[in-house]
Amino acid sequence: MRRIVRSLPLVLAAFAALALLAACGGDDKDEAPARAMQVSMQDIAYSNIALTASKGEHIRIELDNKGQVTHDFTVDGIPMQGLHMMGGASGGDHQHMAADHAMHLALDKGQSGSLEFTPTEAGTYEFYCTVAGHRDAGMHGTLTVQ
Repeated sequence: MRRIVRSLPLVLAAFAALALLAACGGDDKDEAPARAMQVSMQDIAYSNIALTASKGEHIRIELDNKGQVTHDFTVDGIPMQGLHMMGGASGGDHQHMAADHAMHLALDKGQSGSLEFTPTEAGTYEFYCTVAGHRDAGMHGTLTVQ
């Protein structure tokens, strides 16, 4: 019985240490939910042409193609980490283009998708649609990272 009584403080200390470690959890950045930004794509236009984020902020751009043809959301040269794309058009010209751009997500008419990432450098980055003639017709905007 004396051994049990003497061991009790050690057992309690071990449980307290485990509880403290569990409360600390992992890296808060990994667990923080992404801030969502909505962008609809219509024929030759984005619904939101001025997106703003902070350097190091975990963001998700939610895309919805309300147009009659395939549209895409493309960004070149944006420094980022953790890019995760959900949704997207199958096959066609857009499949090979993903490797040519920092971000490229094409959606067939009626499709939805998203791009989730963390920008790592401040700057102003243009997003645009790569479908022939769409960028020149005004289907572009800016993502400003502060």
